[in-house]
Amino acid sequence: MQAMLRKFGYLTVPLLAVVLLALVAGITSVQGAPTLTTDKPDYLAGDTVHISGGGYAPSDYALPVLRPDGTVVKGDGSFTPGWDIVSADAAGNLAYDYKLDGVAGTYEARVYSSDWSGDWSQAPIASTTFADANANLDQCTNGGVGNPLEPCKGSTGSAIDGFKNWVNGNSNAQKSHWREGEFISYRDTITVGNAGPHVFQIQYDTVHGGKHAIDYLGDFDYTETTSTTPTTFHANNNNPCADKLSSANCDPSSPASSYLIPLATLVNCDGSAGTPPAQIAGSFQIWGTNSPTITGVSYVAENVASGQDQCSTSVAITFTTNGAGTVVLAWGGHIAAEADWGAGNSATFISGAPYHMAQDSLTSNGIIQSGVGSQDRALAASAVFFTPTIATVI
Repeated sequence: MQAMLRKFGYLTVPLLAVVLLALVAGITSVQGAPTLTTDKPDYLAGDTVHISGGGYAPSDYALPVLRPDGTVVKGDGSFTPGWDIVSADAAGNLAYDYKLDGVAGTYEARVYSSDWSGDWSQAPIASTTFADANANLDQCTNGGVGNPLEPCKGSTGSAIDGFKNWVNGNSNAQKSHWREGEFISYRDTITVGNAGPHVFQIQYDTVHGGKHAIDYLGDFDYTETTSTTPTTFHANNNNPCADKLSSANCDPSSPASSYLIPLATLVNCDGSAGTPPAQIAGSFQIWGTNSPTITGVSYVAENVASGQDQCSTSVAITFTTNGAGTVVLAWGGHIAAEADWGAGNSATFISGAPYHMAQDSLTSNGIIQSGVGSQDRALAASAVFFTPTIATVI
């Protein structure tokens, strides 16, 4: 053998080089842990989400995208139920475009083997999340007038204990029942991309059709409380964050931070009448994955007349976070009462039309964030079913 090596010694160096190159190539071809990312964390309705990944074995994979409403549709814009099969190339990379159709909230894209059957309990090879809008405004629907009571739990995308009553839509008598003088519950799920100060602005109708609508703000759980014990008109068990945050970050009766809401300026505006009432004190409350702390609440503008017997008030809520992540902000809107404003001046007397709570803007570290405005939640007068009265019988 040594003689042979000596005889063909001129071949041993090239052969050794070939062997070393093969070993290096083999090492570099080993794939790392599979990854999945999107080109942005947040998008607007109608945008195309560019999803990409690396570290895969060259093969075909199932790539389902779970929408906030719990459905799965293909990303080609047809919105056909199901998922697409994508291929990883020889370098282990894959790419997939997914078109949004306006279902606001957080999406999750996952990668499975190509023969995946749709079992969501199966751990994916890789996954990532992205959002349609940086902020999403929901209101509680607590069961229609005359229907069984329902708690403010769960959402359109994730039912908690079988209820889906935080809704990204409007409320009427088929969905809700509220009495004058009660506080309808609102929440906003806000995604921030960094640490620092954030300013979130909302707006609500104080007067609609010349009648008082939502006259001021208060606690999210003043009427539908966090107690597990129901009352005559309310299921209670109010939980604004269970379907948005882990249990470690969501205790509805113990927020990460709260801030007292300053008293509003209650006046008659653009056709309304009556005597301004005393206000019930309340707070904004917040939960999150990034230690959110509310540092200020102020009125941007109050009782701004917009014509046609309508007025609105805007409020700015400033909070800080120690990093990127999701926060849930909750508050209540006080339904103007005849017992406060006088006969014929309250929310019950708004003729049919709904009045609104809206999100206006989100600014993070001084930069206005996209995809936040143009969301409002309406409450129809038909859902306000009972006006407190006092009668004296002799």
